[in-house]
Amino acid sequence: MSQDVTALNTFASAALSVTPVIVDSVYRKVFQYDATKNYFIIHNENFDGPSGKNENLSLESAQMIYREDMLSGYLKRVLLQRE
Repeated sequence: MSQDVTALNTFASAALSVTPVIVDSVYRKVFQYDATKNYFIIHNENFDGPSGKNENLSLESAQMIYREDMLSGYLKRVLLQRE
């Protein structure tokens, strides 16, 4: 366990600066497939904005920006774990 935390702390300094690029790349990849894109139409419980249909959903839509922010926040929390 402590070795995992040490490894994450070492990795974190480099990874935090590229987290936005990583998140953007992940969403661009999964958006290429209808099966995964359709998943994002499902209204997220904490999202207050409008939900769209598959043909209206884009990476720039409010719901996708919300999801990207959630993934970015999660990655930052994971990477900033301390012993």
